[in-house]
Amino acid sequence: MLKIRGRIQHYAWGGHSYIPQLLGQPQNPEIPCAEYWLGTHPAAPSTVIAAAGSEQETSLAEYLASNQLPALKFLFKVLDVRDMLSIQVHPTKAQAEEGFTRENASDIPLTASHRNYKDNSDKPELAVALSDFWLLHGIANDEQITSRLNRAEYLKPLLNAYMKGGTEAAFRLALDTGNPDTQHMHQALAADIVDKQYAKTDILFWVQQWLRKNPQTPNGILTVLFMNLVHLAPGEAIFQPSGLLHAYLEGQNIELMANSDNVLRAGLTPKHIDVAELMKIANFNSTPPAEFIIDTQSTEQGELRYPTPFPDFELSSWSPGPLASPHWLVEQPEILLCLDGTATLTDIVSGSAIVCEKGEAVLLWPGHTVSLNGEHFQVFRARNIA
Repeated sequence: MLKIRGRIQHYAWGGHSYIPQLLGQPQNPEIPCAEYWLGTHPAAPSTVIAAAGSEQETSLAEYLASNQLPALKFLFKVLDVRDMLSIQVHPTKAQAEEGFTRENASDIPLTASHRNYKDNSDKPELAVALSDFWLLHGIANDEQITSRLNRAEYLKPLLNAYMKGGTEAAFRLALDTGNPDTQHMHQALAADIVDKQYAKTDILFWVQQWLRKNPQTPNGILTVLFMNLVHLAPGEAIFQPSGLLHAYLEGQNIELMANSDNVLRAGLTPKHIDVAELMKIANFNSTPPAEFIIDTQSTEQGELRYPTPFPDFELSSWSPGPLASPHWLVEQPEILLCLDGTATLTDIVSGSAIVCEKGEAVLLWPGHTVSLNGEHFQVFRARNIA
């Protein structure tokens, strides 16, 4: 059992207090802290702290390799969403492999702004809300879409496209920023909603929020009209498979995903949007959110599991429960993050122990049986599945 240190990502949409408070670091109102990464992704790899109190650190990926431990199949994150993220979608494994090979053959640099595929992996993900959390998640049903598009006469070109060609055709029109009809709909919608009052449960509230902060970037405000708006209460969880359009809007969450950075954007962003590639990747069928809400499962030892269809990784959490000292056999590399309180982890065989405070994370080796103790704690556990 070794403590590891993650990396903060300072994306512009991030908050300024949640992650610094979690990690016990000073806050800076000028520097957003959007994500805290725990894993081996080369963009922000974690490090292993050599010994208690030591500042000497080594790369987590190098440490796993040098000790002949399996590589992590996941990237473990804490997110603080202050401003809306772009609407995005992730490819399947086959699509990622083909796209990565194709862009490499075209000599597109990995750092290029128009690069779609940064690696050859899919990126399934799940999220557990730590606060009230709002997101766009998949395609709404026909009744919702037609109701939204019938709200105003100026949306008639979009309604006609939808009635003739379905969501895919209408979505394509919504992203065609060179089309005069699309330009007019952008302008008319922005002018129509600028001074109106909407509840957070109305999808136009989020369109309005985006336009107020990004008046020069209207792309995506029409695609929002085709998507489900989802509110998660603290503790609720949801997953996003390949092909499902989604966007985080507000709140904090724990996120676990494949160790990938493949993202195709679909609006609400000043960044590159490859419409042709997006249309190949995205699922434009109606996707009821209830089918993706995770039905949590409690074990006899008090572990709360968040099962998904994903075959490579799993997320669960522990809080003090009916058993004074729950224990388990570590079969694959695991990362434990203490989100609150203080937890003591003990190797049952050797008796060695490590204290994990709020904001600290621990790497667990396979082949050891570990117990967990504490009067007050919340620990999230991310692990490979064999």
